[in-house]
Amino acid sequence: LFEGLDYLLDFDISCHKLFIRGDSEIVIRQMEGEYNVNSWNIIPYFNNAQDSLNQIDCNIVTFRHIYRDENWEADKLANEAIRNEY
Repeated sequence: LFEGLDYLLDFDISCHKLFIRGDSEIVIRQMEGEYNVNSWNIIPYFNNAQDSLNQIDCNIVTFRHIYRDENWEADKLANEAIRNEY
């Protein structure tokens, strides 16, 4: 989420519709405003994402939860990145 939003901001990309998909249902619901962010250690990340969204020149932002079994390729790449980081 953060990398994608930073990319849009860094390159000053505007759009009519922005589709954000993620396999963490709680994060998607929090970003939609359906769930509250109650964990003190998550609030700064949530605020950062909201601030970034407010800076992006986009008319419509849509969030969609994708189940992990439907998102296996992205999950594989994320796990590889984590392994290479440490």
